[in-house]
Amino acid sequence: MGDVEISIGLARLSYDEGERTSTLHVRDWQMAGPDRTLSVEKTKVHVGRIDPNTHARIRSSMADSASKRSLSPLVTTLARTESDLNEPVRIELGPVRLGRTVVANEVTAEGTNGEIVPDGTKALVLGEGSLGDLLALPPSKWDRLTVRRGGARFDATDVTMELQGANFAVRSPAGSIELPGRSLEFEDMELDIGPPDPVPPEHVEFAAKLSQMGLRGIRSAAANAGVNVANTTRAIRNAPFRLRFESITEDGEQAITEFETTGRLGDLAGALPSRGRGESDTSDLSKEAIVRAPDTTDLQEYAFEVTGDLEYPERGEDSGDATEEIIDLGDRVRVEGAVSTGDDVFFFSGRLIEVDVPPAVEIETRQRN
Repeated sequence: MGDVEISIGLARLSYDEGERTSTLHVRDWQMAGPDRTLSVEKTKVHVGRIDPNTHARIRSSMADSASKRSLSPLVTTLARTESDLNEPVRIELGPVRLGRTVVANEVTAEGTNGEIVPDGTKALVLGEGSLGDLLALPPSKWDRLTVRRGGARFDATDVTMELQGANFAVRSPAGSIELPGRSLEFEDMELDIGPPDPVPPEHVEFAAKLSQMGLRGIRSAAANAGVNVANTTRAIRNAPFRLRFESITEDGEQAITEFETTGRLGDLAGALPSRGRGESDTSDLSKEAIVRAPDTTDLQEYAFEVTGDLEYPERGEDSGDATEEIIDLGDRVRVEGAVSTGDDVFFFSGRLIEVDVPPAVEIETRQRN
């Protein structure tokens, strides 16, 4: 599809007659673009209350999609299938990787068909709607959403997702955050994701054409404007976000009220620590690592590991354009990032091991004062 290749290692559709449950198993799904690959190692989609005839139609369209190397037969069949709005749905996937970076070890979402898929979605899938219909879709509602990354687990209930003007809004009235040795509970989570800043010129040209066409013409208009996966991925990572919790409690006691953090979407995975170390608890991190690319302004990717603990302090004005992922491997902590201008500073203990550091990148280590 354009500059993107999508591949699946294995897809299998199974049916449990006793439970009347249809399950889609997918292994090694990849979407590879010019400069980065998004991959999901395992995916399972469980849908309950499916009659045998419906399962047979879906299975046939899945085989048709495989032989034609196109998702259209499967998607069209799903959109035209009359289904029970109260069907229970459970989705499990992971690990999810963007390039070398583990975005999430495991993601689980549960809900019912009628609330997960907003009214009007089927018409859009079949190309019968307009852009206005897309923007006017009601919220998608999930009973539960769980994300595990490293040693951290995020669990939210009664999650809603919808477009609010130019923003994508996610809401949850309650949930929990599990960290090694700590258990937190939160109330009234709000996550707002805004449009990219700056918006790439290709996307500006594309947006100017949207109001004049239906959904069927969008793909060709995007290609003509120069919109592709590479510049879209960069734009998404530069989209601003605001994450807010009304309150956070620990062991039944109030810990934080009106917590709020902002940043770029590429940094969102690091907004919550994976090891449970507080922001000010860095006294035992006796060493400092400074990452820079002094002789180039091009984005340079790198990876290193430390044998102890690690913290990434909040960046100052001169700390550059990098987006870092901190991954808890158990016996080590891994950092995967990219740097252009400015320095990125990490506090750590133990030994630093350079895993993938190109010649243009320098990592200086020294004792902290």
